[in-house]
Order: sequence, then structure tokens, then C-alpha cells
Amino acid sequence: MKRIFVFALAAALTLLAPAALQAQKYKTPSSLKKEMRGFMKRNGAVGVMCAVVKDNQIVYVGEFGAIDTLGTPFSGRHDEICRLASVSKSYAATALMCLVDEGKINLDDDVQKYLGIAVRNPKYPDDPITVRMFLNHTSSIRDYNNTLTLAELDPARNEEWYAHYMDHKPGTFFKYSNLCYNLVACIVEAASGERFDKFCNEHIFTPLNLTASWNPADLDSTKFVPLWHYDKNFKRFKKMPSAYKGLKNGGKGYRLVENANQFVACGGMKTTIVSLARYMMMHMGDGQLDGVRVISEESSRLMKTGTVIGDETGGVKRNYGLGLSQYVPDAWVPGKPVTGHRGSIKGLGTNMHFNQEEGWGICTICNGFTTSSEVVSHELVRILYKTFLAE
Repeated sequence: MKRIFVFALAAALTLLAPAALQAQKYKTPSSLKKEMRGFMKRNGAVGVMCAVVKDNQIVYVGEFGAIDTLGTPFSGRHDEICRLASVSKSYAATALMCLVDEGKINLDDDVQKYLGIAVRNPKYPDDPITVRMFLNHTSSIRDYNNTLTLAELDPARNEEWYAHYMDHKPGTFFKYSNLCYNLVACIVEAASGERFDKFCNEHIFTPLNLTASWNPADLDSTKFVPLWHYDKNFKRFKKMPSAYKGLKNGGKGYRLVENANQFVACGGMKTTIVSLARYMMMHMGDGQLDGVRVISEESSRLMKTGTVIGDETGGVKRNYGLGLSQYVPDAWVPGKPVTGHRGSIKGLGTNMHFNQEEGWGICTICNGFTTSSEVVSHELVRILYKTFLAE
């Protein structure tokens, strides 16, 4: 009886761990305060949330600046919720890999099997475009006219369907494609028979006890961090109103596969900085965290293994895996290779990068800046590495 009670207590404490972390107070070193003041001034940043992981522990969580341009302070509970921009792609890939592990998806399957439409580069009609090519951006499909729907790629519904395809043979050339990642959500729905957000909640977020969802209706909207885009012409910030847009008609009339683009799997993930750090730790643990396995070790390592050479800038080596990138030393931290993803949309710069071999990782979210998302993400990573991880 005593053994059962101890086990139940341990399980309860495990479930409470993320909430306890969100309420935990972390001491901010004076050196970091100074560095962040300089960062905020240089980049005209509105607000920053950050987390540092070392040896399977979150060793620091902090917020700097403000939630909005009025100067509203962060709560100090680390429970504010923000979009992740393109870091979201790794979440979509993780969901798909759950189905690979279940034997419901084969990475080398023709995507037509799941999407139910003709998907062929008109210059290479005999070459199938595979699920793997969607994940590693080698499908030869590019974003065209900034559209992100299944209908846009369907020859039966779009007269300009061919404009989405490049001259390159599928599987031979890297071209970053938001459209393909929106269609990853369609593939997940086709293979699982579940709505994309519900599948992810069931297979990833709930098992890991994360505050996270693709669907804003699942989350506390009072905790959403507004995104502030700097208009260089008018030299002022403006709020981005559609940052937390929900399903059309509240999900009424939703059609599986056809409407999965509404979740914007290329950039619509929403979560807290603590939950982002825990999600990163799952990937650092080869697919598991706190004894909970989300994807197999094989699938996790496959996601983190860059395999692509050549990109849209003219042949520069790009080690993109399946939803995660491998970066050479010095790309983010002097002398250190990292794995992860960066994200950027108007008013937002996000980052999740880690060195699995050395057991550390860094996550950052910046909600407004006058410079560029690439600049703020790189600066923040280097500041946090120097403060907490450099020997």
C-alpha cells in the first residue's frame, strides 16, 4: 500500500512539474541585466522571453522589456503565450513522425496518397514527390503568391497550380517552402483520421504536460503576447491583429485534410517559453522527456540529421533534416555546432537551438524590434550562452 502511495505521489509531482516551473523564480545575474539593456536599446526591442537548459534541467527562465508598447510588464510567472513562427515546423514534423512510428505513414510515400490531389512538377511528371521531400524542403514546390492552401496546389481548382513548381527535379534542390509544411498538417489528418490540433494535443502536448496548442481556443487568450511590427516608413510599431486567429466559424463545418491549412502548420504553434524549453528537451532526449516517449529514438535522430546540399542562394550547403536544421560551429555560438530552428514573422523573432552532445539548449522569443529577426535571435543566443554556458 505504501509503495502504491509513493508511486501515485511521484506521478502527481511529475504532472505538476511544468506548472511549478512556470511559477518558479530565477535569479537574473547582474551581467545579464546589463547585456539585455544593451540588446534592447540596440534593437529597439519591445519584449523578450528566454529559457536556458543544461543537463536536462531548465536552469533559467526570464523576461525583459514589456508585453506591449505601453510598457505592460510580464507577469513574472513565465506563463505568457506566444506564437512560434517557423519553429512551429518542428512540431508539425514531430506529429508526422508519430504516425511514421505507428506505421501509418512512410516517408518515401508519394504525397498524392494522402492529399488526394495530383502533386507533380510539370517539368518532371514521372518523378513522385514524397513525404520526406515535404519535410526537408526538397519537393521543388515553392511558395507562390503567398498562398498556403491545398486548393492552390490542385490542378482541378487552380489554373495557376504549375506556378508553385521550380525548374529543379524533386529531391535534388533545397527551397524553403511554407506551403509544404501547411500540407504536412493535411497529411497528418489523412493518415490519422483526426483533426490536426487534436492529434497533437493527444500525442505530444498532453503527454508532456505542455501549455501549447495550434488552436487558440484551447488556450487562455488573456495570456497571449501581442506581436508588434515596426513600420520603418512611419517609424512606429503597429500591432499585428491576426496573430492568434482561430478556426473559421469556430471549427463548424471543418473538413479533414481540406481545411488543415487553417492551423498554419508552417508557423502557427502557440506556447509558453517554459513549454518550448520542455519540448526542446524532448528532442534533446531523442524523443522522450521525464520517462514519456513521444517519438522513437530513430525518428528523433532522423529529424535532427541534416541531409540536404544546395539551396536557393546558389549551392551553399544547407543541413536541413526533417523539421530541424544542423548548423556548423560559429553559425550561432562561437565554436559550437547546434541543432534547431529559427522563426520569423512580422513583429516576432523566435529561436530554439541546442547542442545535444554537451547537453545544453537555448530558447528565445522577441515580440517586436526595429532591426531584424535574424539579428535579434543570434544576439540573444550568444548573450545567454555567454552568461550561463560558456566555460
